Amino acid sequence: MPFRNRIRLPFYVTRPQFPTESTNFRLANGARKTLSSVVRKVFEGETENLPREIHERLVIALKHDDVTIEGKYYLGGISLEGDYDVEWNKFLDYPLGKAVFKVEVTPFNYSNDNCQTCEDLSQVVCVDDNIGTVNEGDTVTVHPLANDSICCSPVTISLVTYNSDYLASCIVSGNDIIIEAKPSLTDANSIVLVTYRAECPNGSYDEANIIGDITGTDPTPTCLAPISPAVVSLDSDTSATFSWTAPSPAPSCGYHWMVTDNLGVVTLNSGDTSIATVQVTGLPSNSLCKFYVRSNCCSLNSNYAGPVVFSLPPPGGSDFCGLYELFNSTPVTKAVTYMDCTASSQTEYIPPFQQREICMLQSGPGSPTELIPEVGINVVYLGLC
Repeated sequence: MPFRNRIRLPFYVTRPQFPTESTNFRLANGARKTLSSVVRKVFEGETENLPREIHERLVIALKHDDVTIEGKYYLGGISLEGDYDVEWNKFLDYPLGKAVFKVEVTPFNYSNDNCQTCEDLSQVVCVDDNIGTVNEGDTVTVHPLANDSICCSPVTISLVTYNSDYLASCIVSGNDIIIEAKPSLTDANSIVLVTYRAECPNGSYDEANIIGDITGTDPTPTCLAPISPAVVSLDSDTSATFSWTAPSPAPSCGYHWMVTDNLGVVTLNSGDTSIATVQVTGLPSNSLCKFYVRSNCCSLNSNYAGPVVFSLPPPGGSDFCGLYELFNSTPVTKAVTYMDCTASSQTEYIPPFQQREICMLQSGPGSPTELIPEVGINVVYLGLC
């Protein structure tokens, strides 16, 4: 593809080095931990014997913000690191000299945040498991850790409780949970069948539920939970609108909803509605929350459907900052134009088959305010910055 300001530079870049910047600390027991590490790639550069005026042009060219080179050993962006040193040949009327220098590959985004340094309460984060339909009399093996974030080893699984209204038995086998449904059941959906605990050796733990839909032959009426609750829109930094699908039959006395903090412990707001949508206001801005809803069948309530996890922006408007992963899946350098968190337009150049993580201004989760990637750039929303 054509390049603006494209010139041929008489130098070579070879022999890459990998300088590393690390942040380390020691725990009270003397153990050494790495908080984070960033690995850079630096090439050694060398020119041919060149006159003074060519060296001047080279050092000016290498000092530009954006320099992309094409060569045998590297194709992509570089930036000059350190000094540009010229070794002049002596005793010449028209002096020539070779220059030696170093250039850093930009970007070379190899970094590590060591999970072992996280606080005790975040070393294990459990997520509810929805195992779909369970027929009466079925025996089902569940792998609860498959969706969980575990930052320790070994991890121990234990039962907190199981729903004896629907299960004949429930046992833990290694890191699996085996459940057996009763032989005669009533149809029901979004039933919490099991609550389990995952615990690290240092005592930190988290709990989550195993949820399923029951298919039975018992005609006894039951109260069915709402189906597929979701965020419709983030209306402001303190409000959001939610909707869901009514079960069949629909509950005769409407629905009860609630919003909690991210841990599901503190109720931030709650209420009742007769329709399958609600706008919730008065929520804390710049926070991660969970939404739940259940059916109210007058004399009987269903289990809660959810949680729906959502992020509220910081105060001052609907715009807030999101973290995105950009990956160049092509063999040539590609450009991405975007709006950064200060509402300034930026352009990033991503070398072949490399990725970058960039914070962008957005109007909603996964909705950048301005994003113009070239063909071949894959964009993935990771969450709030």
